[in-house]
Amino acid sequence: MKGRTRSEDIYNTFKTYAKSINMPLHKLSAITTDGAPAMMGKNKGFIALCMKDDSFSNFMSYHCIIHQEALCCKILPVERVMKIVTKQSILFAQLLCNTDFSRPC
Repeated sequence: MKGRTRSEDIYNTFKTYAKSINMPLHKLSAITTDGAPAMMGKNKGFIALCMKDDSFSNFMSYHCIIHQEALCCKILPVERVMKIVTKQSILFAQLLCNTDFSRPC
């Protein structure tokens, strides 16, 4: 994309690209973004526009963990952020191992 990156521009570009590669939008289960207002805006962001569009199924939206980590590193030392992320990953892995629906660990 060149020029502006308004949510409407991102949405229209994505729809055009998806159509050009015959991507069935109703099969889309999740969209991950960088968390910028143009992407995550409650009423007019890219995600909001996709959710209002009947071409899309009911999908999940996520804020990319790498972008969250980068935002944290602007405030905290990298070592501290990595320690927190590593601890969180270990706890999440243990949680998955202890659920009834997970595969044996």
